[in-house]
Amino acid sequence: VIVGSMLQGGRNWLVACIVALLISLVFGAFNGFMIAYVGFQPFIATLATVTMGSGIALAYSDGKPFTISNESFLKIGQGYLGAIPIPIVLLVIVVAIGLIILKTTTFEIRICNWRKQKRSKIIWCKNKTCRTDGICNLCTLRFHRRFDSFRTYQFRTANSR
Repeated sequence: VIVGSMLQGGRNWLVACIVALLISLVFGAFNGFMIAYVGFQPFIATLATVTMGSGIALAYSDGKPFTISNESFLKIGQGYLGAIPIPIVLLVIVVAIGLIILKTTTFEIRICNWRKQKRSKIIWCKNKTCRTDGICNLCTLRFHRRFDSFRTYQFRTANSR
């Protein structure tokens, strides 16, 4: 709705997309706040955010659809780069950027260590068999990526049997 209204108002399609992404970021942050700090279940928080966003969009547009006639904007969803659809090209670019961020920075390790810390009191350390040094964290990260479960294996210290 925001992009449609901005394009009908004569704005550049890139500016309209950036504004829509910023508004989406605000809604996503609100959704994350409800899940992380208020304690809502993720599904319920997402449904509440979607309902709230739909209501705001309906009120903003007065229930009227926006017709988009900007050719450069329409090429994003309907155009082709040679024989490949542009949405596929954009998907490959976004996935490549995500992989570069995950593989060349410490972001992936931080995420998995955070998940391990949240679960550590229940799963890992209840029988005092876990190690807490950085090597264990890296091993946990690699194991978790393969099996998606911390419960199937426990790292043992040299003193444990």
